[in-house]
Amino acid sequence: MYSRAPLLGVVLVLVSLSPTLASAGIERGDLRISAGLAAVSYKDTDIESEDFKTTTVEIASGALFQFGKITANSVELGLKLGLFFENIERPAGHVDATRILTLPYVALNIPFGKSDSKFFSPSIALGYSGTFSEVVDIHSVLLELGAEAKFFVAKDASVDLGLFFTYESGTADAGGFRNDLDVEGFTIGPRVKISIWP
Repeated sequence: MYSRAPLLGVVLVLVSLSPTLASAGIERGDLRISAGLAAVSYKDTDIESEDFKTTTVEIASGALFQFGKITANSVELGLKLGLFFENIERPAGHVDATRILTLPYVALNIPFGKSDSKFFSPSIALGYSGTFSEVVDIHSVLLELGAEAKFFVAKDASVDLGLFFTYESGTADAGGFRNDLDVEGFTIGPRVKISIWP
């Protein structure tokens, strides 16, 4: 596992910068409800112990749901829930897997361009990732860094285009092994969402 001190430092920096980033387009108290697709993404995971080591490459697609609220100065706090279907490529062959994510997050909404209908939103999230298959179950702490561009196509609706990188560290339970195996991996890929701001 890794120390949480760097994560807390990043969050504090984001919050300290926020007074200069306020915008009339996204206001305090606004709610955000999003649904969208995680377009095909690439995932590389190392699973190892003294007796077992494998590297898996996964191509995944799925759905992501997001619920957020704007606090002071365009800071957004919320929760991401994800469901992904993965095809894991191993030396022994392909395995189908299901992955779930639960990620509390913090983001900024920085206006760009000449209007308040476009925003650049860097974000950070820390939460749980679980991958389940017939071969191995993985439980990890997940750190996600990324950014998206929000384009308001109506007063209360935006199209969000993003790119996200995630790092995970945890344990795996594989059949035939008495002890949990150490897991470390990363995922990178684009996301497309539609957001409603009721």
